Amino acid sequence: MGNVLTLYQLNSLVRELLEGSFTDSYWVTAELSEVRESVKGHCFLELMEQGERGGAP
Repeated sequence: MGNVLTLYQLNSLVRELLEGSFTDSYWVTAELSEVRESVKGHCFLELMEQGERGGAP
């Protein structure tokens, strides 16, 4: 087995890579396909592009 990371370590590495790669701010345009609320009150959004449903992107 290769290197082992905790979930926290993996999250930290991904965050550092993204923050280093995207120095500017960006807006993301997407279609809201599903909204779920957990029993603890957290809200989860599923986003997709229109083209994923068979339409033109």
